[in-house]
Amino acid sequence: MQPEMPQTTQQPNRRLLRAFLTIIILLGLTGGSWVGFTVAMGTATPLFVVSSGSMRPTLEVGDLIVVRSMSFNELQIGDIITFHSPFAPDRIIVHRIFRIVQSGDGATGFITKGDNNQAADGWVVEEDNYVGRVVLTIPKIDFISSILSPPINYVLIVLILGLIFLSETYPSKEKQPKTS
Repeated sequence: MQPEMPQTTQQPNRRLLRAFLTIIILLGLTGGSWVGFTVAMGTATPLFVVSSGSMRPTLEVGDLIVVRSMSFNELQIGDIITFHSPFAPDRIIVHRIFRIVQSGDGATGFITKGDNNQAADGWVVEEDNYVGRVVLTIPKIDFISSILSPPINYVLIVLILGLIFLSETYPSKEKQPKTS
């Protein structure tokens, strides 16, 4: 029979374990939620903040848009889509489908236009450039993204995780039962 360990050494270890488990669970839930959201939207990048006024008044600078991937062939004139710029693939553009065109080989493409632009865009959006269709707009959310831009977002994450860790590891102020 092994002697019992004193309660004073067991409790800090339990609190430490509970703190780590709480943080792991929160990180897992956050990551799992993001993965679930991207799967549900059918795209790895379902959220964008509008950065130009080309779609005014429909979309304003700073609006958050939620994008869902749909079949390229189901899109219609009037749909607002996101796509990689044919001239700068790392740049995402949000414009409305203005006209549907067919190439010589029968492939479908879209002529797009910003609602606030005088003329249609000078390119054809092909399926390879397509990201998704705008399904939801949350107005004026840019203040959150400006507050949470690096490095502030990293500092906030570390502070929140640190607070969770501290709250779980330090004993509460409640009266502990006396042992005799």
